[in-house]
Amino acid sequence: MSGAQVLTPPTSHTDLGHHVKCVVIIAKNNAPLYLRAVEPTDAVAKWHFLAHSALDVVEERVRQHTNPYLGHLLSIEDWAIYGYQSPSQIKIMLMLEQLNEPFPDDQVQILCKAVHATYLSYLSNPFLGYEKPDASRLIPLNTDPSNAPITDAHFDRRILQILGFAQPVALVSAFVPSGDPNDPSLHIHATTLSSFTTVSLAPPLVAFSIREPSRMTDALRAGAASPESHPSESPDRLVQSAFARQPHFLIHILSFTQQSMSNFFARPGAKTYPTSHQHVPDDHPFRHHPMQPSKAVEGQLVPTEAIGSLACSLVYQLDLTSPDLHGTTEFVNGCVHTNEAGSALFLAQIHDVEVGHEHMDTKPRPLVYWQQGYCST
Repeated sequence: MSGAQVLTPPTSHTDLGHHVKCVVIIAKNNAPLYLRAVEPTDAVAKWHFLAHSALDVVEERVRQHTNPYLGHLLSIEDWAIYGYQSPSQIKIMLMLEQLNEPFPDDQVQILCKAVHATYLSYLSNPFLGYEKPDASRLIPLNTDPSNAPITDAHFDRRILQILGFAQPVALVSAFVPSGDPNDPSLHIHATTLSSFTTVSLAPPLVAFSIREPSRMTDALRAGAASPESHPSESPDRLVQSAFARQPHFLIHILSFTQQSMSNFFARPGAKTYPTSHQHVPDDHPFRHHPMQPSKAVEGQLVPTEAIGSLACSLVYQLDLTSPDLHGTTEFVNGCVHTNEAGSALFLAQIHDVEVGHEHMDTKPRPLVYWQQGYCST
């Protein structure tokens, strides 16, 4: 394209990144486009509440400022909220942990500008909004990308780079039909997670988010499907029955030697692995990395060199496409989901932990994603 400008998001030269606990991007019509929290499960509803509480202050501040940077908007409890509104009325909010002294405005402004530049770079993708050949397309056709939820994994990693966060690299694997009428066996479908965190040790809970619609969200919901509980059961009984179900998928915490596996499953449309072990694609990572049968989920495979694999079942889902975040589904009375493009936050119980490297002489080092690249500790 003649005269096209390539937008390169600046690197934030500030040490405030580790104080930022959440980044929120809000559309012109005040609909949430993106929310990234350090602990995504701990506070999704709380962060949305804080962002909406600050919107009135944004409107007042815009009438008083000509600079896009709006400064400190308000403080609620332990959080200081800073704001930025672009010329196109895209609002960016940074939620920082409250300290005894205010944060330097020049450093907060650098972070806001870096997030805004990343957003502009995301919108400048000429293929954004076009249909992909499978159901994992990010944005529906005939939708203005500037009004659609941001679910792009590269955008998420770029935000983490700006803030300086280091993230463990994990895969989720679940069963899907083969899609071939001549192959009745189940296949293993895996996806690299862009967000994964521990929620609780007692009970053992983890959380992760996945874009939808996608094969993985369908596979997870299918595994969680169960007959309807008796209507007379109490809410406490429903939760207990949810925790009594069997594990139906695995989360693999990857090691530093498994970078190629992470890259393979981060691509949309990654090939599945047949549980029959027949007609395995030549380039599939399960073919080239040592694997062993899972003892917790029959038919699944565990990467031997991984830090460990968690055998899980779904407990709750939070539909992040819902502006008021009321799209919560309890995986007891069936599985309800949406066909809208966006992402869903899943809460899962850990039933078992499988370690394949117990007899290795050298224990593997964890694979970590930081500063747009892989590293280890």
